[in-house]
Amino acid sequence: MKNRIPDLVGIDDTISIIWFSGKSQSGVLKEGVKVKTLMDIKMLNDAIDRFLVPIGLTAFLPPLELTESVISNLKSNGNAFSFIFLSDGYNNDSSWSDVIKAVEM
Repeated sequence: MKNRIPDLVGIDDTISIIWFSGKSQSGVLKEGVKVKTLMDIKMLNDAIDRFLVPIGLTAFLPPLELTESVISNLKSNGNAFSFIFLSDGYNNDSSWSDVIKAVEM
């Protein structure tokens, strides 16, 4: 993920990072961060290294719901959003149909 950020984020783009693990374990690590300088990239990389570690089960629904909130918060930045979902496991918390409904919104 760290290696892709400089390639994926354009001049006027922002990046948000949502972390997730098991049931009730998710949150927003960074929201709407503009990546303009190498120091911005270093700050994101430091946050990723410090906080994003595997800690247990995998619940897909809570981070998808947080994604809706982040998009709502950032709508004033424009209407184009890209979503990349990275996981080292599979959903084991909510029903798969609920996960699919959240993705379709």
